[in-house]
Amino acid sequence: MAQAGLCVCWLLAAIASLTLNDTLLHRVVAHGQSFQQNYSGIFHFQLWQFGEWVDVVVDDYLPVKDGKLVFVHSAAGNEFWSALLEKAYAKANGSYEALSGGSTSEGFEDFTGGVTEWYELKKAPADLFGIIIKALERGSLMCCSIDITSATEAKTFKKLVKGHAYSVTGAKEVNYRGQTTKLIRMRNPWGEVEWTGAWSNNSNEWNYVDPSERDELRNKMEDGEFWMSFQDFLREYSRFEICNLTPDALTARRYRKWNTTLYSGNWRKGSTAGGCRNYPATFWINPQFKIKLNDDCGKEKGCTFLLALMQKNKRKERRFGKDMETIGFAVYRVPREEVLSEAELDEGFKNLSRQLSGEDMEINVLELQSILNKIMSKHKDLRTKGFSTESARSMVNLMDKDGNGKLGMLEFNVLRNKIRHYLTLFRKFDVDKSGRMNADEMRMAREHAGQFLVIPLNFYFGSLKKRFINFTNFCHQVSNSATPCISSSPPDN
Repeated sequence: MAQAGLCVCWLLAAIASLTLNDTLLHRVVAHGQSFQQNYSGIFHFQLWQFGEWVDVVVDDYLPVKDGKLVFVHSAAGNEFWSALLEKAYAKANGSYEALSGGSTSEGFEDFTGGVTEWYELKKAPADLFGIIIKALERGSLMCCSIDITSATEAKTFKKLVKGHAYSVTGAKEVNYRGQTTKLIRMRNPWGEVEWTGAWSNNSNEWNYVDPSERDELRNKMEDGEFWMSFQDFLREYSRFEICNLTPDALTARRYRKWNTTLYSGNWRKGSTAGGCRNYPATFWINPQFKIKLNDDCGKEKGCTFLLALMQKNKRKERRFGKDMETIGFAVYRVPREEVLSEAELDEGFKNLSRQLSGEDMEINVLELQSILNKIMSKHKDLRTKGFSTESARSMVNLMDKDGNGKLGMLEFNVLRNKIRHYLTLFRKFDVDKSGRMNADEMRMAREHAGQFLVIPLNFYFGSLKKRFINFTNFCHQVSNSATPCISSSPPDN
Protein backbone atom coordinates (compact mmCIF):
# COMPACT_ATOMS: atom_id res chain seq x y z
CA MET A 1 0.00 0.00 0.00
CA ALA A 2 1.03 3.60 -0.56
CA GLN A 3 -0.32 7.11 -0.21
CA ALA A 4 -0.48 10.34 -2.18
CA GLY A 5 -2.03 13.78 -1.79
CA LEU A 6 -3.15 14.39 1.81
CA CYS A 7 -0.91 13.62 4.79
CA VAL A 8 -2.57 10.33 5.80
CA CYS A 9 0.49 8.17 6.53
CA TRP A 10 -0.92 7.62 10.04
CA LEU A 11 -4.06 6.09 8.53
CA LEU A 12 -2.05 4.01 6.08
CA ALA A 13 -0.06 2.51 8.95
CA ALA A 14 -3.23 1.60 10.84
CA ILE A 15 -4.77 0.00 7.74
CA ALA A 16 -1.55 -1.95 7.07
CA SER A 17 -1.54 -3.28 10.64
CA LEU A 18 -5.03 -4.71 10.12
CA THR A 19 -3.60 -7.08 7.51
CA LEU A 20 -1.59 -8.81 10.24
CA ASN A 21 -4.74 -10.18 11.87
CA ASP A 22 -7.47 -11.67 9.67
CA THR A 23 -10.04 -11.54 12.48
CA LEU A 24 -9.55 -7.80 12.95
CA LEU A 25 -9.39 -7.12 9.22
CA HIS A 26 -12.68 -8.87 8.51
CA ARG A 27 -14.38 -7.20 11.44
CA VAL A 28 -13.75 -3.92 9.60
CA VAL A 29 -13.87 -5.22 6.01
CA ALA A 30 -16.62 -7.83 5.95
CA HIS A 31 -16.19 -11.09 4.04
CA GLY A 32 -18.11 -11.74 0.83
CA GLN A 33 -17.83 -8.29 -0.78
CA SER A 34 -16.51 -8.17 -4.33
CA PHE A 35 -17.02 -6.58 -7.73
CA GLN A 36 -18.52 -9.79 -9.14
CA GLN A 37 -20.97 -11.87 -7.10
CA ASN A 38 -24.11 -10.02 -5.92
CA TYR A 39 -22.41 -6.73 -6.75
CA SER A 40 -24.66 -3.68 -6.19
CA GLY A 41 -22.19 -0.79 -6.33
CA ILE A 42 -21.87 -0.34 -2.55
CA PHE A 43 -19.58 -1.65 0.19
CA HIS A 44 -20.03 -2.01 3.95
CA PHE A 45 -17.37 -1.29 6.58
CA GLN A 46 -17.46 -1.45 10.37
CA LEU A 47 -15.80 1.34 12.36
CA TRP A 48 -15.59 1.69 16.13
CA GLN A 49 -16.91 5.12 17.07
CA PHE A 50 -16.93 6.24 20.71
CA GLY A 51 -18.01 3.00 22.31
CA GLU A 52 -19.93 1.21 19.56
CA TRP A 53 -19.42 -0.41 16.16
CA VAL A 54 -21.00 1.61 13.35
CA ASP A 55 -21.84 0.34 9.86
CA VAL A 56 -20.58 2.76 7.17
CA VAL A 57 -21.81 2.29 3.59
CA VAL A 58 -20.00 3.83 0.60
CA ASP A 59 -20.45 3.63 -3.16
CA ASP A 60 -17.69 2.48 -5.52
CA TYR A 61 -16.65 5.92 -6.80
CA LEU A 62 -13.05 6.77 -5.84
CA PRO A 63 -11.19 10.08 -6.37
CA VAL A 64 -8.61 9.89 -9.18
CA LYS A 65 -6.26 12.24 -11.01
CA ASP A 66 -4.72 11.43 -14.39
CA GLY A 67 -6.19 7.95 -14.11
CA LYS A 68 -4.58 7.20 -10.74
CA LEU A 69 -6.06 7.02 -7.23
CA VAL A 70 -5.42 10.27 -5.39
CA PHE A 71 -5.01 9.03 -1.81
CA VAL A 72 -4.37 5.57 -0.26
CA HIS A 73 -3.90 2.89 -2.90
CA SER A 74 -2.48 -0.60 -3.34
CA ALA A 75 0.58 -1.50 -5.39
CA ALA A 76 -1.64 -4.06 -7.16
CA GLY A 77 -3.71 -2.46 -9.89
CA ASN A 78 -6.80 -4.58 -9.17
CA GLU A 79 -6.97 -4.20 -5.35
CA PHE A 80 -9.24 -1.45 -4.00
CA TRP A 81 -10.29 -2.45 -0.47
CA SER A 82 -7.84 -0.04 1.23
CA ALA A 83 -9.02 2.91 -0.87
CA LEU A 84 -12.66 2.05 -0.17
CA LEU A 85 -11.93 1.71 3.55
CA GLU A 86 -10.30 5.14 3.48
CA LYS A 87 -13.43 6.51 1.81
CA ALA A 88 -15.62 5.01 4.55
CA TYR A 89 -13.34 6.54 7.17
CA ALA A 90 -13.55 9.92 5.41
CA LYS A 91 -17.36 9.64 5.35
CA ALA A 92 -17.47 8.88 9.08
CA ASN A 93 -15.34 11.97 9.74
CA GLY A 94 -17.04 14.37 7.35
CA SER A 95 -14.57 14.60 4.43
CA TYR A 96 -11.22 13.49 3.04
CA GLU A 97 -9.78 16.81 4.16
CA ALA A 98 -10.66 15.97 7.76
CA LEU A 99 -8.20 13.04 7.61
CA SER A 100 -5.15 15.23 7.03
CA GLY A 101 -2.76 14.77 9.94
CA GLY A 102 -3.21 12.37 12.84
CA SER A 103 -1.66 9.54 14.83
CA THR A 104 -1.60 5.83 14.14
CA SER A 105 -3.11 5.34 17.59
CA GLU A 106 -6.30 7.07 16.49
CA GLY A 107 -6.63 4.77 13.48
CA PHE A 108 -5.89 1.72 15.64
CA GLU A 109 -8.72 2.64 18.00
CA ASP A 110 -11.26 3.31 15.26
CA PHE A 111 -10.48 -0.04 13.59
CA THR A 112 -10.40 -2.17 16.74
CA GLY A 113 -12.07 -0.39 19.66
CA GLY A 114 -8.80 -0.82 21.55
CA VAL A 115 -6.96 1.44 23.97
CA THR A 116 -3.58 2.81 22.88
CA GLU A 117 -0.41 3.82 24.65
CA TRP A 118 2.81 5.21 23.17
CA TYR A 119 6.44 5.68 24.15
CA GLU A 120 9.25 7.96 23.03
CA LEU A 121 12.04 5.43 22.57
CA LYS A 122 14.77 7.89 23.54
CA LYS A 123 13.14 7.85 26.99
CA ALA A 124 11.95 4.24 26.96
CA PRO A 125 11.12 2.62 30.34
CA ALA A 126 13.57 0.01 31.59
CA ASP A 127 10.96 -2.77 31.29
CA LEU A 128 9.82 -1.98 27.74
CA PHE A 129 10.85 -5.41 26.41
CA GLY A 130 8.66 -7.03 29.06
CA ILE A 131 5.82 -4.68 28.11
CA ILE A 132 6.14 -5.81 24.48
CA ILE A 133 6.09 -9.50 25.49
CA LYS A 134 2.90 -8.95 27.50
CA ALA A 135 1.33 -7.00 24.64
CA LEU A 136 2.03 -9.89 22.25
CA GLU A 137 0.43 -12.30 24.73
CA ARG A 138 -2.71 -10.13 24.67
CA GLY A 139 -2.80 -9.94 20.85
CA SER A 140 -2.14 -6.18 20.85
CA LEU A 141 -1.28 -4.31 17.66
CA MET A 142 2.08 -2.55 17.76
CA CYS A 143 3.89 -0.21 15.44
CA CYS A 144 6.87 2.14 15.47
CA SER A 145 8.30 4.88 13.29
CA ILE A 146 11.40 7.02 12.73
CA ASP A 147 11.12 10.80 12.83
CA ILE A 148 11.96 12.64 9.61
CA THR A 149 14.87 14.98 10.30
CA SER A 150 15.80 15.87 6.73
CA ALA A 151 13.63 16.28 3.64
CA THR A 152 16.43 14.81 1.47
CA GLU A 153 17.05 11.68 3.57
CA ALA A 154 14.18 9.21 3.22
CA LYS A 155 16.05 6.14 4.55
CA THR A 156 18.63 5.37 7.19
CA PHE A 157 22.05 3.92 6.34
CA LYS A 158 20.72 0.43 7.05
CA LYS A 159 17.59 0.74 4.88
CA LEU A 160 14.91 1.74 7.41
CA VAL A 161 12.34 4.15 5.94
CA LYS A 162 11.84 7.41 7.85
CA GLY A 163 8.35 8.68 8.57
CA HIS A 164 7.02 5.20 7.82
CA ALA A 165 5.17 2.93 10.25
CA TYR A 166 6.56 -0.56 10.87
CA SER A 167 4.59 -3.26 12.63
CA VAL A 168 6.09 -5.16 15.57
CA THR A 169 5.16 -8.82 15.15
CA GLY A 170 7.31 -10.71 17.64
CA ALA A 171 9.87 -10.64 20.44
CA LYS A 172 12.25 -13.35 21.63
CA GLU A 173 15.28 -13.90 23.82
CA VAL A 174 17.98 -16.12 22.23
CA ASN A 175 21.30 -17.54 23.39
CA TYR A 176 23.99 -15.81 21.33
CA ARG A 177 27.61 -16.75 22.05
CA GLY A 178 26.75 -17.73 25.61
CA GLN A 179 24.76 -14.59 26.39
CA THR A 180 21.05 -13.82 26.31
CA THR A 181 20.14 -11.38 23.53
CA LYS A 182 16.76 -9.70 23.13
CA LEU A 183 15.36 -9.66 19.57
CA ILE A 184 12.42 -7.83 18.01
CA ARG A 185 10.65 -8.93 14.83
CA MET A 186 9.51 -6.09 12.55
CA ARG A 187 7.45 -5.90 9.38
CA ASN A 188 7.46 -3.30 6.65
CA PRO A 189 3.87 -3.22 5.33
CA TRP A 190 5.20 -2.31 1.88
CA GLY A 191 6.97 -5.68 1.84
CA GLU A 192 9.97 -4.34 -0.08
CA VAL A 193 12.67 -2.55 1.92
CA GLU A 194 14.15 -4.42 4.89
CA TRP A 195 16.73 -3.80 7.63
CA THR A 196 20.29 -4.72 6.60
CA GLY A 197 21.98 -4.49 10.02
CA ALA A 198 22.66 -7.09 12.70
CA TRP A 199 20.19 -10.00 12.83
CA SER A 200 18.82 -9.19 9.36
CA ASN A 201 17.94 -12.11 7.10
CA ASN A 202 21.46 -12.83 5.84
CA SER A 203 23.55 -11.60 8.77
CA ASN A 204 26.28 -13.68 10.45
CA GLU A 205 24.66 -13.47 13.89
CA TRP A 206 22.31 -16.33 13.01
CA ASN A 207 25.31 -18.68 12.65
CA TYR A 208 25.83 -18.54 16.43
CA VAL A 209 22.25 -19.47 17.39
CA ASP A 210 21.11 -23.06 17.99
CA PRO A 211 19.98 -24.35 14.55
CA SER A 212 16.57 -25.57 15.76
CA GLU A 213 15.82 -22.21 17.40
CA ARG A 214 17.13 -20.34 14.38
CA ASP A 215 14.94 -22.30 11.98
CA GLU A 216 11.87 -21.83 14.18
CA LEU A 217 12.31 -18.05 14.25
CA ARG A 218 13.11 -17.58 10.57
CA ASN A 219 10.57 -19.99 9.06
CA LYS A 220 7.61 -18.02 10.42
CA MET A 221 8.55 -14.78 8.67
CA GLU A 222 6.39 -13.05 6.05
CA ASP A 223 7.47 -10.88 3.12
CA GLY A 224 8.99 -7.64 4.45
CA GLU A 225 9.56 -9.14 7.91
CA PHE A 226 12.93 -9.09 9.68
CA TRP A 227 14.59 -9.42 13.09
CA MET A 228 16.80 -6.87 14.80
CA SER A 229 18.31 -6.57 18.27
CA PHE A 230 16.29 -4.74 20.89
CA GLN A 231 19.16 -2.29 21.39
CA ASP A 232 19.17 -1.44 17.67
CA PHE A 233 15.40 -1.07 17.84
CA LEU A 234 15.71 1.52 20.64
CA ARG A 235 18.51 3.31 18.82
CA GLU A 236 17.00 3.42 15.32
CA TYR A 237 13.32 4.12 15.99
CA SER A 238 11.76 7.23 17.54
CA ARG A 239 8.24 6.31 18.65
CA PHE A 240 6.52 3.08 19.64
CA GLU A 241 2.73 2.60 19.88
CA ILE A 242 0.63 -0.23 21.33
CA CYS A 243 -3.07 -0.78 20.74
CA ASN A 244 -4.44 -3.08 23.45
CA LEU A 245 -7.47 -4.90 22.11
CA THR A 246 -10.75 -5.31 23.98
CA PRO A 247 -12.75 -8.56 24.20
CA ASP A 248 -15.22 -7.66 21.43
CA ALA A 249 -12.35 -7.34 18.92
CA LEU A 250 -10.10 -10.10 20.24
CA THR A 251 -11.78 -13.50 20.07
CA ALA A 252 -8.90 -16.01 19.89
CA ARG A 253 -8.72 -18.11 23.06
CA ARG A 254 -4.93 -18.21 23.07
CA TYR A 255 -4.77 -14.51 23.95
CA ARG A 256 -5.17 -13.04 27.42
CA LYS A 257 -7.82 -10.35 27.31
CA TRP A 258 -8.51 -7.01 28.94
CA ASN A 259 -11.71 -6.20 30.75
CA THR A 260 -13.12 -2.83 29.72
CA THR A 261 -15.39 -0.20 31.20
CA LEU A 262 -16.63 2.88 29.35
CA TYR A 263 -17.79 6.07 31.06
CA SER A 264 -19.61 8.79 29.12
CA GLY A 265 -19.61 12.38 30.29
CA ASN A 266 -18.75 15.95 29.44
CA TRP A 267 -17.48 19.20 30.83
CA ARG A 268 -20.31 21.68 31.36
CA LYS A 269 -19.57 25.33 31.97
CA GLY A 270 -20.56 26.39 35.47
CA SER A 271 -21.10 22.80 36.61
CA THR A 272 -18.40 20.24 35.81
CA ALA A 273 -15.78 22.31 33.93
CA GLY A 274 -13.24 23.07 36.63
CA GLY A 275 -10.24 23.78 34.41
CA CYS A 276 -6.73 22.40 34.79
CA ARG A 277 -4.65 22.38 37.96
CA ASN A 278 -3.73 26.00 37.34
CA TYR A 279 -7.21 26.75 38.73
CA PRO A 280 -7.08 25.08 42.16
CA ALA A 281 -10.21 26.78 43.47
CA THR A 282 -12.35 24.97 40.87
CA PHE A 283 -10.25 21.98 39.80
CA TRP A 284 -12.08 19.65 42.14
CA ILE A 285 -15.43 20.09 40.34
CA ASN A 286 -14.13 18.22 37.27
CA PRO A 287 -15.68 14.76 36.73
CA GLN A 288 -14.14 12.22 39.11
CA PHE A 289 -14.17 8.42 38.94
CA LYS A 290 -12.96 5.84 41.44
CA ILE A 291 -11.30 2.65 40.25
CA LYS A 292 -10.56 -0.34 42.45
CA LEU A 293 -7.94 -2.81 41.25
CA ASN A 294 -7.97 -6.39 42.49
CA ASP A 295 -4.63 -8.05 43.23
CA ASP A 296 -5.82 -11.38 41.84
CA CYS A 297 -4.42 -11.26 38.27
CA GLY A 298 -3.27 -14.83 37.77
CA LYS A 299 0.40 -15.55 38.39
CA GLU A 300 1.39 -11.89 38.42
CA LYS A 301 1.37 -9.77 41.53
CA GLY A 302 -0.71 -6.64 41.20
CA CYS A 303 -2.92 -5.51 38.37
CA THR A 304 -2.35 -3.43 35.22
CA PHE A 305 -4.85 -0.86 33.99
CA LEU A 306 -4.99 1.68 31.17
CA LEU A 307 -6.93 4.94 30.94
CA ALA A 308 -7.91 6.68 27.73
CA LEU A 309 -9.81 9.91 27.18
CA MET A 310 -11.80 10.36 23.95
CA GLN A 311 -13.06 13.44 22.14
CA LYS A 312 -16.17 12.93 20.08
CA ASN A 313 -16.70 14.16 16.52
CA LYS A 314 -13.75 16.58 16.52
CA ARG A 315 -12.65 15.68 12.98
CA LYS A 316 -16.19 16.29 11.74
CA GLU A 317 -16.09 19.80 13.22
CA ARG A 318 -12.93 20.79 11.34
CA ARG A 319 -15.03 22.23 8.53
CA PHE A 320 -16.43 24.69 11.07
CA GLY A 321 -12.93 25.80 12.04
CA LYS A 322 -12.72 23.64 15.17
CA ASP A 323 -10.02 21.17 16.11
CA MET A 324 -9.06 18.80 18.91
CA GLU A 325 -9.30 20.33 22.39
CA THR A 326 -6.37 20.24 24.81
CA ILE A 327 -7.60 17.87 27.50
CA GLY A 328 -6.20 15.40 29.99
CA PHE A 329 -6.63 13.70 33.34
CA ALA A 330 -4.80 13.35 36.63
CA VAL A 331 -4.54 10.10 38.60
CA TYR A 332 -4.32 10.01 42.40
CA ARG A 333 -3.80 7.12 44.74
CA VAL A 334 -6.58 6.67 47.28
CA PRO A 335 -5.11 5.95 50.73
CA ARG A 336 -6.00 2.56 52.15
CA GLU A 337 -8.53 2.87 54.97
CA GLU A 338 -9.41 0.45 57.76
CA VAL A 339 -13.19 0.07 57.89
CA LEU A 340 -15.06 -1.54 60.77
CA SER A 341 -17.45 -4.38 60.14
CA GLU A 342 -21.13 -3.67 60.77
CA ALA A 343 -21.03 -5.87 63.88
CA GLU A 344 -18.35 -3.62 65.41
CA LEU A 345 -20.45 -0.44 65.14
CA ASP A 346 -22.00 0.76 68.39
CA GLU A 347 -25.73 0.14 68.80
CA GLY A 348 -26.52 3.82 69.17
CA PHE A 349 -25.11 4.61 65.74
CA LYS A 350 -26.82 1.58 64.21
CA ASN A 351 -30.21 2.72 65.51
CA LEU A 352 -29.58 6.27 64.29
CA SER A 353 -28.54 5.02 60.88
CA ARG A 354 -31.68 2.87 60.57
CA GLN A 355 -33.88 5.84 61.44
CA LEU A 356 -32.17 8.11 58.91
CA SER A 357 -31.91 5.66 56.01
CA GLY A 358 -35.54 4.59 55.76
CA GLU A 359 -36.83 1.24 54.59
CA ASP A 360 -34.00 0.50 52.13
CA MET A 361 -31.40 0.89 54.92
CA GLU A 362 -29.26 3.14 52.67
CA ILE A 363 -28.89 6.90 52.41
CA ASN A 364 -29.33 8.62 49.04
CA VAL A 365 -28.14 12.09 48.00
CA LEU A 366 -31.22 14.00 49.16
CA GLU A 367 -31.36 12.11 52.46
CA LEU A 368 -27.69 12.87 53.08
CA GLN A 369 -28.20 16.56 52.29
CA SER A 370 -31.08 16.70 54.78
CA ILE A 371 -29.08 14.87 57.48
CA LEU A 372 -26.01 17.11 57.11
CA ASN A 373 -28.05 20.30 57.17
CA LYS A 374 -29.90 19.18 60.32
CA ILE A 375 -26.55 18.55 61.97
CA MET A 376 -25.18 21.93 60.85
CA SER A 377 -28.24 23.75 62.21
CA LYS A 378 -27.24 22.62 65.71
CA HIS A 379 -23.80 24.23 65.45
CA LYS A 380 -24.65 27.89 65.97
CA ASP A 381 -21.00 28.94 65.97
CA LEU A 382 -20.59 28.04 62.29
CA ARG A 383 -21.51 30.55 59.59
CA THR A 384 -22.96 28.42 56.84
CA LYS A 385 -25.83 28.25 54.39
CA GLY A 386 -25.81 24.47 54.53
CA PHE A 387 -24.79 21.72 52.16
CA SER A 388 -25.99 21.92 48.56
CA THR A 389 -27.30 18.93 46.62
CA GLU A 390 -24.08 18.95 44.59
CA SER A 391 -22.00 18.75 47.79
CA ALA A 392 -24.04 15.79 49.02
CA ARG A 393 -23.80 14.08 45.63
CA SER A 394 -20.00 14.48 45.59
CA MET A 395 -19.73 12.94 49.05
CA VAL A 396 -21.92 9.99 48.10
CA ASN A 397 -19.79 9.40 44.98
CA LEU A 398 -16.60 9.39 47.03
CA MET A 399 -17.86 7.12 49.82
CA ASP A 400 -19.99 4.78 47.70
CA LYS A 401 -17.80 1.68 47.35
CA ASP A 402 -20.40 -0.68 45.87
CA GLY A 403 -21.43 1.80 43.16
CA ASN A 404 -25.19 1.85 43.85
CA GLY A 405 -25.37 5.62 44.34
CA LYS A 406 -26.24 5.33 48.04
CA LEU A 407 -24.42 5.01 51.37
CA GLY A 408 -24.78 1.88 53.43
CA MET A 409 -24.29 1.86 57.19
CA LEU A 410 -20.51 1.33 57.02
CA GLU A 411 -20.05 3.93 54.28
CA PHE A 412 -22.10 6.46 56.22
CA ASN A 413 -20.00 5.77 59.31
CA VAL A 414 -16.79 6.52 57.41
CA LEU A 415 -18.25 9.79 56.10
CA ARG A 416 -19.51 10.74 59.58
CA ASN A 417 -16.04 10.24 61.06
CA LYS A 418 -14.45 12.29 58.28
CA ILE A 419 -16.84 15.19 58.82
CA ARG A 420 -16.17 15.06 62.56
CA HIS A 421 -12.46 15.33 61.81
CA TYR A 422 -13.03 18.23 59.40
CA LEU A 423 -15.13 19.99 62.06
CA THR A 424 -12.38 19.59 64.66
CA LEU A 425 -9.79 21.03 62.27
CA PHE A 426 -12.03 23.90 61.28
CA ARG A 427 -12.80 24.92 64.87
CA LYS A 428 -9.21 24.56 65.99
CA PHE A 429 -7.87 26.94 63.37
CA ASP A 430 -10.78 29.34 63.26
CA VAL A 431 -8.69 31.38 65.67
CA ASP A 432 -10.95 34.45 65.85
CA LYS A 433 -14.03 32.22 66.29
CA SER A 434 -15.77 34.02 63.46
CA GLY A 435 -17.30 30.84 62.07
CA ARG A 436 -15.20 31.09 58.93
CA MET A 437 -11.52 30.77 58.04
CA ASN A 438 -9.35 33.33 56.32
CA ALA A 439 -6.22 32.58 54.29
CA ASP A 440 -3.86 32.77 57.27
CA GLU A 441 -5.98 30.38 59.29
CA MET A 442 -6.11 27.98 56.34
CA ARG A 443 -2.30 28.03 56.11
CA MET A 444 -2.01 27.12 59.77
CA ALA A 445 -4.50 24.29 59.29
CA ARG A 446 -2.42 22.96 56.45
CA GLU A 447 0.85 23.08 58.38
CA HIS A 448 -0.74 21.28 61.32
CA ALA A 449 -2.60 18.66 59.32
CA GLY A 450 0.44 17.63 57.26
CA GLN A 451 -0.20 15.06 54.53
CA PHE A 452 -3.88 14.73 55.31
CA LEU A 453 -4.60 18.14 53.77
CA VAL A 454 -1.62 18.63 51.47
CA ILE A 455 -3.56 17.82 48.31
CA PRO A 456 -6.78 19.76 48.92
CA LEU A 457 -5.16 22.83 50.40
CA ASN A 458 -2.60 22.98 47.63
CA PHE A 459 -5.54 23.07 45.24
CA TYR A 460 -7.20 25.83 47.20
CA PHE A 461 -4.19 27.99 48.04
CA GLY A 462 -2.91 28.26 44.47
CA SER A 463 -5.30 31.12 43.73
CA LEU A 464 -7.43 31.88 46.77
CA LYS A 465 -9.88 34.35 45.29
CA LYS A 466 -12.21 34.56 48.27
CA ARG A 467 -11.00 36.06 51.50
CA PHE A 468 -12.97 33.65 53.66
CA ILE A 469 -14.28 30.09 53.51
CA ASN A 470 -17.06 28.67 55.69
CA PHE A 471 -17.26 25.16 57.08
CA THR A 472 -19.48 23.61 54.39
CA ASN A 473 -17.16 24.88 51.66
CA PHE A 474 -14.16 23.68 53.64
CA CYS A 475 -15.77 20.26 54.07
CA HIS A 476 -16.68 20.12 50.38
CA GLN A 477 -13.15 21.06 49.28
CA VAL A 478 -11.49 18.52 51.57
CA SER A 479 -13.86 15.63 50.90
CA ASN A 480 -13.59 16.09 47.13
CA SER A 481 -9.86 16.73 46.97
CA ALA A 482 -8.38 14.49 49.64
CA THR A 483 -9.21 11.17 47.99
CA PRO A 484 -9.73 11.53 44.23
CA CYS A 485 -8.66 8.65 42.03
CA ILE A 486 -9.10 10.04 38.52
CA SER A 487 -10.04 13.62 37.74
CA SER A 488 -10.48 14.57 34.09
CA SER A 489 -9.57 18.06 33.03
CA PRO A 490 -7.61 20.14 30.56
CA PRO A 491 -3.92 19.60 31.42
CA ASP A 492 -1.54 22.12 32.93
CA ASN A 493 -0.57 25.04 30.72
